Amino acid sequence: ENYEILIMTHIDFERQIFDSTAMYMIGGLFLDPWDVFKVKLALNARLMSLLTAARLYGDQLKHLIRKCVPRVNNAGTLVESILNKEYDQNQEYRFMEGLRNYVQHRGLPIHYISSHMGWTETSEDGLLEYSMDFGAQKLYLEEDEAFKKSVINESPAEIDLISMTRGYVESFSKMHEA
Repeated sequence: ENYEILIMTHIDFERQIFDSTAMYMIGGLFLDPWDVFKVKLALNARLMSLLTAARLYGDQLKHLIRKCVPRVNNAGTLVESILNKEYDQNQEYRFMEGLRNYVQHRGLPIHYISSHMGWTETSEDGLLEYSMDFGAQKLYLEEDEAFKKSVINESPAEIDLISMTRGYVESFSKMHEA
């Protein structure tokens, strides 16, 4: 159930990205600052829910695994080693774990939003494509003394939270399968 909650919150986050991009596509250059604020607010809310669900899954997995596989005496230790291995091997997982802590104690995760449009081809077959990017800025995260410096140092100046989040959820899927 906890894994399904994590997946549901990820789907909600992805839907919000789609809805926000569609709003930009329809409203275009006529979006006022209030519209942009509402988009950022909705994305922050969905991302914070996902971070909470991820923490719930990771924390409870260590305890629930003993009930799932009662005949495996060292199940808790095995889960801990799987979590640690994913942390060590996956930059997205490391970053998002730090971001979750930052969100809980310091600030909101999304620092910037940008939207783009462009033609896929210059011929008549080209389609007008819309996209949205948003992320965290390293500058703000560096102000948090609790954010691990090693994780900050491996991050670019602008951190793409769409790809980071997708990599983070992929890590949980790998851990769940293991």
